[in-house]
Amino acid sequence: AAVADKLFNTYPQKFAGLTAPFISEVLGRDLVSGQVTDDQLAHLVTAENLRFLDGGKSFLFDGESGGFDPVGLPIFLIEPARVFSEVNEYATSECPGVEADFQARKARLNSAIFSNLSNPSFMEGFYGDPASHDVLGANTVLLVATYAWDFFQGLLIGHADWLFETLDRHADVRRTLSVERPEALLVAVHDDPSLIGKLRNPEWLRALQAGLDQSSPAARLGMLESYGPEIEALGLVVQ
Repeated sequence: AAVADKLFNTYPQKFAGLTAPFISEVLGRDLVSGQVTDDQLAHLVTAENLRFLDGGKSFLFDGESGGFDPVGLPIFLIEPARVFSEVNEYATSECPGVEADFQARKARLNSAIFSNLSNPSFMEGFYGDPASHDVLGANTVLLVATYAWDFFQGLLIGHADWLFETLDRHADVRRTLSVERPEALLVAVHDDPSLIGKLRNPEWLRALQAGLDQSSPAARLGMLESYGPEIEALGLVVQ
């Protein structure tokens, strides 16, 4: 749990702490408009790392590569990603000869993350550690479910008991996942029907229904086609 905490929390927060003063300086001079908090910066780092692991391209311009790309970003990160990218664009324009070697550092970090998340003994140790239930906050779980879906499906299929214990302990994680990615929990009950009883909790059902209601028509149709029996068994309504 301590290693996972470093990957998902400590490293992104340290990056945010080191970067925030420079961003504040640029914003304070009105060189770039907007705002970004330390927490948003940390979540941007996590989203970037997870998207790279899944073979996707960068959301951000880091000063050497990538570019602001809001497609696929959660709504709460779109504006911070723009601000971060434009601040780095300004810095690059002012210091064109400076190279920070971001590419090589990102590659090393992503390799370390991937080697841990794909290591069965590491993951078994993680799930077996009681402290692991407190590692992933609501937004981090949402980012994992969005940008590391294969890993998340493995978690659902092989360790649904761990996930549901985490959701039981942390109502904010449960609400965020249910509302923003309802299909994640529908996958769980599809693969393990015994979990339907757990999801019949009224509070869980309200959040899942809200998630279905705010999904796009295409997403609702896809969930109905894939998880129709589960949706019916839970008493959910797809408009």
